[in-house]
Amino acid sequence: MDLWKYYDGDLKYPDLSNHSHEIEIAKTKPKWAYEYAKKHGKDEELEPIISTSTYYSYWYAKNILNAQPFPLGEKAIAKSSEYSYLYAREILKKSFKMGESAISKGTAEYSYYYAKNILKGPFELGEPAIAKDALYSYLYAKHILNEQPFKLGEKEIAKNAEYSYMYAHDILKGPFKLGEKAIAKNAEYSYYYAKNILKGPFELGEPAIAIDAEYSYDYANRVLYGPFPLGEKAIARMKQYTNAYTNEVLKKDFYLDGKLICKYKG
Repeated sequence: MDLWKYYDGDLKYPDLSNHSHEIEIAKTKPKWAYEYAKKHGKDEELEPIISTSTYYSYWYAKNILNAQPFPLGEKAIAKSSEYSYLYAREILKKSFKMGESAISKGTAEYSYYYAKNILKGPFELGEPAIAKDALYSYLYAKHILNEQPFKLGEKEIAKNAEYSYMYAHDILKGPFKLGEKAIAKNAEYSYYYAKNILKGPFELGEPAIAIDAEYSYDYANRVLYGPFPLGEKAIARMKQYTNAYTNEVLKKDFYLDGKLICKYKG
């Protein structure tokens, strides 16, 4: 019998003189009970010990019981958002009611994936957790609510330019006023918000757009259908956009601060 495998380095291993057999040692700690079961197979005598641990209860169900339920350990599993979700997904293959409270109190990730992969529909108990994360709030609206607004998550979405734009484009199919401040800090999303959502100028985002030559040119050419003075300084720094801006947008010589930048070829 290899007793040293029961030593975990914390100087709390059992007094070997008090145990006459390996299974007696295994009874002293969930970790050792699980290791014994891993070596010898299912052992109902050790299950009460294992069931006191969230971690070992899940892995006992997964590895020893071959992904079959371990009712005795469910109370411990239900204390963890991570293992409650994994137990539902990998073991029960259905909802785990006892663990839903823990799932809902964990990170947004577990509530979202519990809704998506287990319930295949809304998980109202977990919505406050989801609403704390911009990504999962957007995904919840798109995939769980079937592209319907998720009001509870809009405040968090509105802090992020990318998800504010995507929420406007994919969910609202129109302007997302709450997210415009975040969008306006990003040249790319300001341009696409103007082009695809507002289908016209987005004045709040113009300072960000004006920093980027490509988006300044595109904004002038595809949104304003005319000059974009605020972006001309950036455009003037890149020849490829200078030529296009001159000949496709201005259709006249391009001057900046009295200096000829590009001659019109028309």
